[in-house]
Amino acid sequence: MKTSFNIVYSDKRKFAYFNIAKCGSTSINKLCSEVNIDAVVNPVRGRGVVRKWNHPGIPLEKVKDYFKFTIIRDPLSRLVSCYKNKVTDTNWLEMIFERTEGNFPLEELLNISFPDFVYWLQESEQNLKKDSHWIPYVNVIPAEIDFIARLENIEEDFKIIAEKIGISGHEFPRANKESYESPWQDYYTNELKEIVANLYSEDIELYEQGENYLERK
Repeated sequence: MKTSFNIVYSDKRKFAYFNIAKCGSTSINKLCSEVNIDAVVNPVRGRGVVRKWNHPGIPLEKVKDYFKFTIIRDPLSRLVSCYKNKVTDTNWLEMIFERTEGNFPLEELLNISFPDFVYWLQESEQNLKKDSHWIPYVNVIPAEIDFIARLENIEEDFKIIAEKIGISGHEFPRANKESYESPWQDYYTNELKEIVANLYSEDIELYEQGENYLERK
């Protein structure tokens, strides 16, 4: 059972944010740096918080009595966001393979299509868990979480978070406003939807009211 997590926390305000990539995490880190939240300072990244990317992370025991929250989004939407931002717009995927073992030809990385990216994730559990930007939520959200906000409803959900951490009146600061040439739905065929739904089946069952999920997309 996972006992350490990528957490931004404040001992003074007694909250712990479980950091999930491509789900508004940059916005929360920006908020912590701009508002007097008293999160631990990260002098290297300069964003006002410590983000424990490397294992073992922050022990869950440390924040067991804190208000624990996170933000998620629809898995299909998140994967397109990841692909656009970390695969086509940057050399992130290539950097991953420089630090880990991979089975996808490096010479093809820069031009990988979204379908091929999905097929690559499908090849192995290792690929699916290789990076925080597409790892399933069940691997990074503890059962002890107090509140799960939705990026699709973040303006309303953030009011709850802001009240709990003592910054009522502050709005969610959208640090990265996504823009696509076409809606994320256009990236999918029915086959790709089924593959991704299978890859993230536990997330869909727990957080997306799993029954008839694909029929609602």
